[in-house]
Amino acid sequence: MRSYRRSSVLAALALLLSVSAGCSGESAAAAATTTTAAVPAASTTTTSAAAAATAPPETTTAAAEDVPETTTSAPPETSGKENENRLTLLATLPDGTKIFRENCEVVQEFDFGGKLLHSGQALVRRSTGFFSDSETNPDDFNMEDFEYYGETPEFGEMFLTEKGDAYGDNEVTDAFVELYVNEGDPTYIARECVSLSGELTLTGVVRYYCDIEYGVDSGDMIFIPDSCYAGLPMVVSPYFTGNIDEYHFWTTDFNVSDEGELREGAAVTADTPRLRIGNYYYNYSDNAAVKDFLGSADRNMTFFAEVTLTDINLEWNDNIGSYNTAVIKDIKRL
Repeated sequence: MRSYRRSSVLAALALLLSVSAGCSGESAAAAATTTTAAVPAASTTTTSAAAAATAPPETTTAAAEDVPETTTSAPPETSGKENENRLTLLATLPDGTKIFRENCEVVQEFDFGGKLLHSGQALVRRSTGFFSDSETNPDDFNMEDFEYYGETPEFGEMFLTEKGDAYGDNEVTDAFVELYVNEGDPTYIARECVSLSGELTLTGVVRYYCDIEYGVDSGDMIFIPDSCYAGLPMVVSPYFTGNIDEYHFWTTDFNVSDEGELREGAAVTADTPRLRIGNYYYNYSDNAAVKDFLGSADRNMTFFAEVTLTDINLEWNDNIGSYNTAVIKDIKRL
């Protein structure tokens, strides 16, 4: 009698597991877990097993047909939201892109604590190429109050760029957001950078600074490209709130001294970067092309010029904002 009863329980248990394994939405891994956990429970609960044995034939058949599909299927994919919940969020860029610690590279560790991390992408937008200067469009500028009244460019769409992306003949050689992370402290975004390979020949306005002023040294040269820069990237501040009225994303340069005096040379408004193209004394004192270009410049001067550039680096820096640099290969006045 005991042997017959034991056989009946085991048969009922097998049928119960067969029905459980065929439940909709469960993976093979889930079914295996259920089987392992169910054995001790069923061996001590004869009533549950017997109840399962009385299940209608239709239910038993359907479950048996579902078993192969369920037991061989892959585990359900984890949703993007679930993946994000397992990662450490460091920052969110203005376009909604989230930067996670696990997706960044550690580039420097400090003895006093904290690390510098680089993400593998940077947030940019394409320049519209908008350009206006006070000599060509004098009605756009109020030179007495240093105000611009003309047309303003469209901001355009923000997007991520990364190493290998191409802009015409120029390729992105590096792109990242740099973050300082220290346990217990808020994440600090230090800078955002995009570097381009190759050469760019552009026209625009060059400022030469003879005097030391705020943000410039004696011999510094600044270049503001004109509409020929259209389509090339512009780095977007990671702290841009979306309010364009508060975020003057275009370049406006009235060529005003630290004392508030208007210097000789055109005022400029442009949807192009303000590029630092080097210092005459430090970088170009033996460069014939730069010497010919400047001539006997003994004061702050402005020139319309054609410039061929290399080593183009577009950067937003938390200390000074936009900080873009390039190296002169050739330069001449227009």
